[in-house]
Amino acid sequence: MKDLFSQVLNMSLTASVMIVLVILVRLALKRAPKIYSYALWSVVLFRLLCPVSLPSPVSLLGALDAPVAEHESRITTVVYFQPETPFQTVRDPEQEARPLPVEERDSAGANLEEGTVSHNAVSLMEILAVTWLAGAVGLYALGIGNYLRFRRKLRYAWKVKGNVYLLDHIDTPFAAGILRPRIYLPSDLPENQRTYIVAHERCHIRRLDLVTRGLSFAALCLHWFNPLVWLAFVLSGRDMEMSCDEAVIRRLGPNIRRAYSQSLLNLAAGGRMFHGAPLAFGEGDTGSRIRNLARWRKPKIGVSMVCLALSLAILVACGLNPERSVPEESTQESTEATTTVPSQPEQSVQDGVDISYSDTVTNGNGSINYTFNIDQSLSYAALPVVEVVPHYLTAEEAQRVARVLFGDAEFYEADPLLAPQYTKGEIEACIQRWSEYSTMEGVTALMGQEDTFTLEKIQQKIAELTAMYDTAPEDSIRIPCRWEFQKEAVYTYSPEEAASIDTSLDNDAIMATCQVNGVTYQFHAVTRNQADYKLNELTAYPDDTKSPLSIDTSIYRARLTRTDPPTEEQIDGVKEKAMEMLQQMDLGDWMVDQCYVRSLGEEILEHVICIAAVPVVDNVAVAYQSQISGLNSDEPDSSNYYMTGAQFEFSANGDLLYFSMSSPIDVKQVVQEQAEPMDLETLLDAAKQYLSVDVSAGYGLLDPSGILSESLETSVEISQLRYGLFRQKVPGTPDSYTYAPGVILYGTYENIGAESRQVYNRSLELYPILAISALDGTVLD
Repeated sequence: MKDLFSQVLNMSLTASVMIVLVILVRLALKRAPKIYSYALWSVVLFRLLCPVSLPSPVSLLGALDAPVAEHESRITTVVYFQPETPFQTVRDPEQEARPLPVEERDSAGANLEEGTVSHNAVSLMEILAVTWLAGAVGLYALGIGNYLRFRRKLRYAWKVKGNVYLLDHIDTPFAAGILRPRIYLPSDLPENQRTYIVAHERCHIRRLDLVTRGLSFAALCLHWFNPLVWLAFVLSGRDMEMSCDEAVIRRLGPNIRRAYSQSLLNLAAGGRMFHGAPLAFGEGDTGSRIRNLARWRKPKIGVSMVCLALSLAILVACGLNPERSVPEESTQESTEATTTVPSQPEQSVQDGVDISYSDTVTNGNGSINYTFNIDQSLSYAALPVVEVVPHYLTAEEAQRVARVLFGDAEFYEADPLLAPQYTKGEIEACIQRWSEYSTMEGVTALMGQEDTFTLEKIQQKIAELTAMYDTAPEDSIRIPCRWEFQKEAVYTYSPEEAASIDTSLDNDAIMATCQVNGVTYQFHAVTRNQADYKLNELTAYPDDTKSPLSIDTSIYRARLTRTDPPTEEQIDGVKEKAMEMLQQMDLGDWMVDQCYVRSLGEEILEHVICIAAVPVVDNVAVAYQSQISGLNSDEPDSSNYYMTGAQFEFSANGDLLYFSMSSPIDVKQVVQEQAEPMDLETLLDAAKQYLSVDVSAGYGLLDPSGILSESLETSVEISQLRYGLFRQKVPGTPDSYTYAPGVILYGTYENIGAESRQVYNRSLELYPILAISALDGTVLD
């Protein structure tokens, strides 16, 4: 820890010099566009987080005679003091070369024997290192706590368009999120203010300001003891906001300055010191931002060129180290203790990409107008190409999954769906359970509304079971689960009927029931391996096969989910529980892709924690895909095989409500470790070209001319992309697929009468428009 702390001290001292210089240059650029001042802070952030740099004869640190040691063959590090003795007094070499008098030698020897000198120095360094670490951890924990408290508010936001959401009980708009940034607006924000406020927050997202602010907070935690770093954190935040303000004015025109300034006053959020809070529209020094807007003028080209040249010169001079000035023998010990930075392979594709793409195109027969209006940031880097095959379930695996889900519960063979069996005890339990809902008051409490049809079915079923009671067997007729695959007909029909049915096309299945905490569950494992139909699926849910209108499911869910809204801790606990279950099932590697709370009802809410997991291939999580079938259906040996995924539903208390796993896979081979995707704009051009000739797409109404008195005009607005690993059938193989880089285009559509202009149908949420390979631009099924 002492070596680490000494390295942090060296970095902090170097950055302090840069902070002072940037503040001075910032004053000189007071009238210049703030983007230049904001850019200068990047060199400070670099010096605070990176201990090494490239050597150069042109460096500000060279003018200050900073001591620099060689770190590797092509990079250097600034060393103001050595790791082991950072506060050691520099001695005169000539004096050290002279022999000491006898009395001094004896005194020095006694001190060395007792270890007093070295012990005091080490103790001081250890105390400082521990103090620094405690402060850094405490500040980081404070920021994380602030962030977690803030996240709880976002669960109740609702989408307006794209990545824009409305939220009650907030005072100012803000942007939040790193991988999937979103913009949150107060629900009572006037419509006339939304345009430029959304433009402001999108500017933050495009420039990756949320990432920059997160790194700035990390640097603040690392160098919390340095007051200049706190000053830099505040000033860089102001420059960030002012530069963003100017970008909006430049884009939307200076005539909005008055309304923009008024919004700043109304929505001032005050200074936020910790990154746990988002980038808020009113954040920072409101007065300075308004004054900056008032005097803003579009800069002349000459002024911009001078500012740009000055900024680049300062960035180069501050970002590079001077050539090595510390003798190699004097720094040998310190350089051995310095952490080396491994070289990274060059990649032609950057991890973070801003895409702004606008265009229009009409399809082949003129029936659909497509508008591209994409403005987003996304991770767009090289990904592997992996070939996979279906994993066909075994009886042992089915039993293992059932044990993971339900522990030591006793499992019995499920009754045939069309020939259920009842004992006297089961009839009594059913009648007792359903009698509570045999009145309109009971049905209303359960369903949330009066439901005469459901009431009649419950009363009818109670009467049927009452009539069966005398002839029902006393003893249990339950058969312990055999954990053997059988034809599905066995679980559907009576034994006599199943014997007379051709089961050659049936799926193989294991269907069992169990009871946990008073809730009866059904567990199904289904598999099939035929040329035209392949299936592997595991499901579990509350058993409602014997209840009228599946009323038992409603009863069990009401019992388990009518709780207070789940807390953040409960959500995280359930997410962790799902991941542990997936690991224990041992059916491939998985990663949670989505985790959200679904609340249903009006007066009585039922809260369900929903989790969707995706497979991980070659250490990369694949992109979530809907459960679709019929891939490459024009091939004679094509396979009808669902997309791979796992879903859970839990109550706030962690009770299982639903589980399914579709089509687990085995990795056959890694075809390519790092497949570089095409240029994103070239890819979108290919998508546009395909849509311009396609006549097969239909949105909402597939054959409007046959049911309407007028023709329809279909408009599709494509506004969002998703990049990741998507699955394709391998041509010419019975069951092989590849996960390869691809892009899905999402948008909204509406069908409008050509003459009446009446809207017949429109999508209420983003809809997948087209999937396209990122490697060659071909359209995916």
